[in-house]
Amino acid sequence: MEKYRGSRQVGARFALVAALGFAIAAPGLFALDLSGRTDTGYRLDYGDNAMINRAWNTHSLDIGIMPGLKFSMYGGLDGSFGAAPAAGTVLISLPDAQNGETASWVDYDLYTASIAYTAPTFGLALGRLSNQPGAMASFDGLSAWVAPMSWLRVDLFGGLPYSDASLVRAANAYTGSNLEGGASLSANLFDEALNLSAGYVYLSQATPTAGTIAASANTVVNQVLRASASWSSSSELSAGASATLVNFNPVDSAVWVGGMIDAARLSYSLNGDLQFLNAADFGASLSNFAAILGAADPYLSASVDLSEDFGGFFLPKGGLVSSLTLDAGYDHRQPLTGSATISDPGYEQFRVGPSVSLAMGLALSGYYNYLLPASGYGTSINAFGGEIGQKVDAFDFRLGTSFSASSWQEDVAGVYTDSFAAQQYYLQARWKATKALNFQFKASYETSQQTSIINAFAGSSDLDASPRSDIHVELRAGYRY
Repeated sequence: MEKYRGSRQVGARFALVAALGFAIAAPGLFALDLSGRTDTGYRLDYGDNAMINRAWNTHSLDIGIMPGLKFSMYGGLDGSFGAAPAAGTVLISLPDAQNGETASWVDYDLYTASIAYTAPTFGLALGRLSNQPGAMASFDGLSAWVAPMSWLRVDLFGGLPYSDASLVRAANAYTGSNLEGGASLSANLFDEALNLSAGYVYLSQATPTAGTIAASANTVVNQVLRASASWSSSSELSAGASATLVNFNPVDSAVWVGGMIDAARLSYSLNGDLQFLNAADFGASLSNFAAILGAADPYLSASVDLSEDFGGFFLPKGGLVSSLTLDAGYDHRQPLTGSATISDPGYEQFRVGPSVSLAMGLALSGYYNYLLPASGYGTSINAFGGEIGQKVDAFDFRLGTSFSASSWQEDVAGVYTDSFAAQQYYLQARWKATKALNFQFKASYETSQQTSIINAFAGSSDLDASPRSDIHVELRAGYRY
């Protein structure tokens, strides 16, 4: 995925120089419309008898050059300094692993930088593009769309894909030929009640063979076909379905139904997902991390979510309690082949929780979560979470706890740590100094009940490693201009 990184900068640099140079050269012709945001922060991570200091700055910029013509960019400066842990500690993050086993590093990521022209019936964009409709990966290249009729739109795109936005590592050349191209078509029918879409993507990437950062790379080519349909004629009912094929083999499908029943003040959603293939058959070529994070085997999952606004029935206007809602949900997951394993679990999960807002600015929310694993695998988990929030003028204070079933970290040696049943406790304060300037502080403590350590190269695993705990302290400031 790394080859031609230097070449990938061409589109982004050209867009930046062209937009700014063109505007400067002809100031009498253009009135620039400038907007953007910058966020700067510092975080201290402490755990495993190790400490890491991190600092970052992200910034976005939009320049309206003339009607229909706009330059946009988004990037970030990220760094780690001070004491660094040894390889294998759970504090090592993905950027740490990408930058190697060094105590300190600084990196700059350029996520988007493009110049775009939009007209009523067509549009063009050139540069570093992300979130391109129909694309599988971000890329440096060109996209175009045309709407020959009010209900029909066609998108075309192509360029050099990338998964690592770092400009510091852009010169690293991996073996392989990188190319992405495709097209998508969408149609809105029956007064936009029915939406149909279909797309094709050709993706060739130099991909780590083991799905890990340090693994050797080879070129993998995939062809992806996707289609979806949705229907929404009222707020009470909407439904849809989608399917994906990779190299003309069915990979997954999904269905969903949802809506809002106004008379009962009840919102609902039902979802079903089905994966047909083993993720190892295709995943690593579509994402660096699918070999680790993707489901190893075919599976079926279904969920139901309900939210009831009780306050709308009996709470008086202007009273002490301004809102009262109750959320509930159920999840089911099962492997389609074989029995449940650590990489392909099966379980039933139930959750319920209220949310209350008071007129004085105090808000309370909570939930209870019960996870029942498949028979013969693992133990049940009882989890809880909640938050108390208070707004006082320009200040917003929050105290709470949250639960996550698992969270993972990977190091440069191909070892990743997965912590199960992790409970986090946090304190957060935010000050909105002006409409454009805000400051935020957050401190958190996290502990887990079980930890699994996997060596991706040796194939060894320790499923009963010692539970971990760590502390995080974060300060950040944001400014919008």
